[in-house]
Amino acid sequence: METREYVEYLLKNYHQVKREIEQLTLLLESPMYDSEEETIEELTFSTPQGERVSTSEISDKTSRIALIYKEVNEKQKTAGRRDVEKMIKVNQFELIKLENSIASLDKNLQEVINGIYIEKKKRADICKSLFVSENTLNRYRKKGIDEITIIFQTYRLAM
Repeated sequence: METREYVEYLLKNYHQVKREIEQLTLLLESPMYDSEEETIEELTFSTPQGERVSTSEISDKTSRIALIYKEVNEKQKTAGRRDVEKMIKVNQFELIKLENSIASLDKNLQEVINGIYIEKKKRADICKSLFVSENTLNRYRKKGIDEITIIFQTYRLAM
């Protein structure tokens, strides 16, 4: 994806990316894997169904299965947690880059970009507040996106 297209994508989907960060953060905080202990308890203390013939090997295998289950489940949770944390950090970094880029623009360009994309104002309202025409507003918007694109390209070169 071109840098300009990426900047436009971030601007247009700014609120959606913020919501994704909030949802992923809630996902990390939710106790969705608490049933693991119950599952292990059921496996460890399972009772035979049917005839009452039991040997120590069967219950020993059940305990080993429970321990293996716990180990595998823990690895999966850790890997999944790491992936979610990485997604949160990447999205937060991109939004911080975008917000800092907008903040570094000239005042008029900043108001246009913030008004259109961040605050979701109507173009007519922005034109009235800045005392500019629709054409000038569009020029400011394009120029603002161009300058943000240059800043993003500089970030890419620095990394």
